[in-house]
Amino acid sequence: MTYFKSRTRPCLQYQIKRCTAPCVGLIDEQSYARDVHSVELFLAGKTNIVIEQLLEKMDTAAAQQNYEQAARLRDQIISMRAIQKQQIISDPAATRNIDVLGVTLSSRQACVHILSIRDGRMLGSRQYFPVTELSMHNDPAIILENFLLQHYIDLPAGNLLPDEIIIPFAIDNQVIIADALKLKITHSVRGDRTRWLQMAQDSATEALRARLAIDAQIEQQLLELSRVLGFTDMIKRIECFDVSHTQGVATVASCVVFDSTGPVKADYRRYKIRAATGGDDYAALEEALQRHFLKLQENGDEVPDLLLIDGGKGQLSRAEKVCADLLISGIKILGIAKGPERKPGLEKLFLAPKAQEVFLAADNKALHLLQRVRDEAHRFAITGHRKQRARAQLHSVLENIPGIGAARRRELL
Repeated sequence: MTYFKSRTRPCLQYQIKRCTAPCVGLIDEQSYARDVHSVELFLAGKTNIVIEQLLEKMDTAAAQQNYEQAARLRDQIISMRAIQKQQIISDPAATRNIDVLGVTLSSRQACVHILSIRDGRMLGSRQYFPVTELSMHNDPAIILENFLLQHYIDLPAGNLLPDEIIIPFAIDNQVIIADALKLKITHSVRGDRTRWLQMAQDSATEALRARLAIDAQIEQQLLELSRVLGFTDMIKRIECFDVSHTQGVATVASCVVFDSTGPVKADYRRYKIRAATGGDDYAALEEALQRHFLKLQENGDEVPDLLLIDGGKGQLSRAEKVCADLLISGIKILGIAKGPERKPGLEKLFLAPKAQEVFLAADNKALHLLQRVRDEAHRFAITGHRKQRARAQLHSVLENIPGIGAARRRELL
């Protein structure tokens, strides 16, 4: 909210007619609410209602000789009818809300793809990659059962929740799950429904193939990085730290985690720097590392294979000091310093101990992975810093005085 409150003029989206600029008050609250309601109707598959409303607005604009507005409304109606034609399902029984599920799996990963049919129209699809135990990967029925319970149990009633779910095969607890979800689950279908099921299954297969290709690329990068840094086994976990502030104000350190599947966002952490002097990046990094590894030791968690530090020799030495003070062994520490003019491919790499410089070509797979992890740590740090800075800018010293509430603060100000 603070980001939009500081706006004085609309962005490019308004200039190219893709936004009505509510952030700067160029549309009144009632008109904006009507637009949001129209979007909700469209996403729920009630396109005819939206088109009828647009037709009424177009007739009104034409009657008032506002022909430019009428022409824009006409173009919107044409576009919506074109989308509507692509969505129409020929099966008369498809007027119900139906989800069609496709399930596929490999030795490492599973994918569930959902085709959403609402009010006789194919609204779209989405794929999910459920996190399961390795023992479940040989049983798609268990994966499907768990997904049905986890995905549909918390969906609100209404157009989001289907009347019927079509699945590719029977599952043991099909009747029990259907009763629990209060909807119909079928697996034996004919005609167009067989085609929908095949579409969902093909989409799940393609989505899983793409996901595995990305995982394979990351594994190749990890293997190359392991070779370059002298690991006997492939690196399984990388943790990267970065520090962000504005002239020493609202300093935030970030920790991002990557493994063989890419970013592990559940393990991301931010640290508000308290003890370090503002602007002292070395001390801020040391504080964040101490808090992070102390927490790992308290919880009995394993340390990463590679600790990546966004910085040069100074930051690297502070990271070595923290590991030595906390008696942490078996971890390699690598610093990645920005090159001249911050150009990608010109970074300098320093490996502890003794800050040995590691040389990698600009097209090296290992360097590409390090750049990606470093950039993610920077993004995560600067996002947290901006949030903290925005809160600090809105803070008043009057809030520190006991007994003065919000109303009195407004009066004093």
